[in-house]
Amino acid sequence: MIPLTPPDHESALTPGSDDRVDLARRLLLPEFLDHAIAVPVGRAALGGVRHRLAVPVGGPRRAGAFLVENDDFAIPVLHQLAGRIGFPRPRLRPTGFDGALYSVVAEWGEDVTHTDPLVSAMLYGYHPEGVIDYAREFDDIYGETPGIAATPSDSLDLWSIPDRPPPA
Repeated sequence: MIPLTPPDHESALTPGSDDRVDLARRLLLPEFLDHAIAVPVGRAALGGVRHRLAVPVGGPRRAGAFLVENDDFAIPVLHQLAGRIGFPRPRLRPTGFDGALYSVVAEWGEDVTHTDPLVSAMLYGYHPEGVIDYAREFDDIYGETPGIAATPSDSLDLWSIPDRPPPA
């Protein structure tokens, strides 16, 4: 496992980082949240700024990603992640959804197969129930996802991707 950047003033404890509970519930190693950084990703209600947590990669977590409202927020996200341990290859790509409120995806680590949410969730380092939860959420938003069963034990072989060291 790679060493992680210690928490600092930009840590996950920043007010407004509203997805800590969701990630803690899904991550195989929720202690990675102690090294996450809250980054602004868009406008919030009443003129505030919405933040998401950028969780570093390492061990079973080989990729990270979240939606960003537009280039005005996306470019600063890249600057915040660039050069930090645990955030290799930060990059941006369009969501592909015309007219979407959040039109850019910020990613780091390995490339993620976005057409298969089960594989994506494994690369994000989610435990088996977290993989199924993520895939079901994806299904609710985008349509049917093949391979989702009633329980994780009834589903695909969720750990068919061999554990590899994190990307350099």
